[in-house]
Parts: sequence; C-alpha cells; structure tokens
Amino acid sequence: MAFHFHPALLLGLLLATYLVLAKVGIPPAGTALIMGVDRILDMSRTALNVCGDLVASVVMNLLVPAETSIKQELAKQRKLDKIRKQTGEHIIVDPA
Repeated sequence: MAFHFHPALLLGLLLATYLVLAKVGIPPAGTALIMGVDRILDMSRTALNVCGDLVASVVMNLLVPAETSIKQELAKQRKLDKIRKQTGEHIIVDPA
C-alpha cells in the first residue's frame, strides 16, 4: 500500500530526520547525502511500482475475457444515442 504525503509534510519529515541525525553525530553533509540517495531510491521504487501495475493490467486483460467487444459497446451506444435523440431524454435505461 502506497502512502501519499503532502510536500510540506515531507519537508517536515526531512527536517526531523536531519535533527535526529545531527543529535546522533552525523554531520550535515552526511545527512544531505542520505537524503539525496533516498530521493533517487524513492523515484526508482515509484517507477517499479508503475511498471508492475502496467504489467498486472495487461496480464489481467489477457486472462479475464471481456463480456462484450468494443464493437458491441459502440453499437449499443449508437442505439442509445438514437433513442436519446428521438425522446429528448438524457438518461436512458437500457432495456437489454
């Protein structure tokens, strides 16, 4: 599960991390190095997560058959659009 934080919150977390590391004795240059590397790792994790989601979507699309084809969906929409024009109604309950 991915957590999404507001950028201001992330800045506060970075400041808190800096203060804790300074108390432990890690110099500010070391803290900047850690934060820089963490940012690169974070972007890599995000890219990997997106690629995994894409692969999962493609696999599910191949494994789970669609109930209707795109042609059938377009024909159904054309039929409903025709009914909308004839009746003047925007919401049509599909009889099928």
